[in-house]
Amino acid sequence: MAIKHAFTSAKSDPGDATLIKPSDWNAGHTIDAATITLSQLATDATGMEFLGSTVLSAGAQTTATVTIAARELLLIQIRVTGYGAPGDIASLRFNGDTGTNYWNRFIQAAAGGTTLTNTQNASDTGIRLGPVAIQQARAGLIVINNRLATRKGCMISVMEGSADAATIPPLDMGAVGQWTNTAAQITSVVMVSIQAAANMGTGSGFAVWGKNI
Repeated sequence: MAIKHAFTSAKSDPGDATLIKPSDWNAGHTIDAATITLSQLATDATGMEFLGSTVLSAGAQTTATVTIAARELLLIQIRVTGYGAPGDIASLRFNGDTGTNYWNRFIQAAAGGTTLTNTQNASDTGIRLGPVAIQQARAGLIVINNRLATRKGCMISVMEGSADAATIPPLDMGAVGQWTNTAAQITSVVMVSIQAAANMGTGSGFAVWGKNI
């Protein structure tokens, strides 16, 4: 890890050590371990490391693919600002895998009700981020076990938006999913509307954090 000043001059430092001490003015600086340790800045540090993000500048069915460093634990924050007609469910795909290698299960309570509905999808082509197609916004957090030799289990916490303050949306009580791959860690992520091919709205996207434990 090196911390440097931004180089703003096209002219390099001279070799005369009597003019510039103790080193090139743009050389890496020493980090004082009394205030922040090198281990805190390492890629496997105790805190979560930001790995990448993407956001749509215009409505589209698919975001850009975000390539990430392999980390054993991933957190993905998602935001869908809305869907075009007839509505859709955004899904996450990993490592470019478009095969039927994913499954999901959602438990949902309808607005104003307490009866729970089970929605599950076996042999799916992505990790769904909702149980049913909607046109309103969605936001949520996905926690993923990204250990190499383990199937990539996901805990999904997602909420649905509504058209106005007088409209209460359904409540997603809990959701899980899995990418069944055991041969590779997740190193790329894309979000795509795959059920009805409807566009996700401008501003939709996701961000990824990770760490080794």
